[in-house]
Amino acid sequence: MIGLTSLILIIYYDFLDSCLAHLQGKFYYHMSVFFDKDICQGCGECLSVCPGDLIALDGNSKAYLPEPRRCWSCAACLKKCPFSAPALYLPPALGGRGAFLTAKRLGEKTLWTYNGPEGTRFELTSDSNKTTGY
Repeated sequence: MIGLTSLILIIYYDFLDSCLAHLQGKFYYHMSVFFDKDICQGCGECLSVCPGDLIALDGNSKAYLPEPRRCWSCAACLKKCPFSAPALYLPPALGGRGAFLTAKRLGEKTLWTYNGPEGTRFELTSDSNKTTGY
């Protein structure tokens, strides 16, 4: 089982890698966001916070990434969505292919859920007002 500190460091370093790649005109697909269309309500909150202006609404007003490889992996949409529709794919180093992270805002707290291969799951809580500081 990977510890909280390791999880945060891996996400942080992968985010830095993708930012550097973006500045160099390259794009990483290690970590990208996907949207659960059954959960998405089409409110557009995610569109308003994406720093790369990468999220769009499809014909059914459901959020999606037209070009997932360009995602910065910043998780702004995860933190903003009131319905927990977006999820962040995690690199295989976090426990295997198919792992992803979701977030749910609970007032002053954000509940982060790691969903790994073979049903592995654990949760951690962070202060919503300090989330960008982690």
